[in-house]
Amino acid sequence: MGIFFSLFSLSRNFALSMGLIAISGFFFAAPKVLGITILQDKIPDKIRGRVLSAQIMLSSLMFPLSMLISGVFAQYVSVPIILLVAGFIMVLNGIYGLSSRVVSTV
Repeated sequence: MGIFFSLFSLSRNFALSMGLIAISGFFFAAPKVLGITILQDKIPDKIRGRVLSAQIMLSSLMFPLSMLISGVFAQYVSVPIILLVAGFIMVLNGIYGLSSRVVSTV
């Protein structure tokens, strides 16, 4: 996802940009479904609802918070640079996730 998001930030062609952001969105959906499935499988029945609702609440809060932070940075740095940095952070997060023994043993 991070690679396509970074390429999107560098693109100046509308059709290419739409394709790149669509592919990036596709790569967002699969891990999201997998993550929720793992949570449902690993969490005991009696607390599953509370844990999943906390996870959904936190992820819902992160979206407007990231928009706020991006908006503040956009006053000082160009938007393509912000998107490029966000894509790079996604790539680093993916590398960490792939190398993490906790994630790989699930």
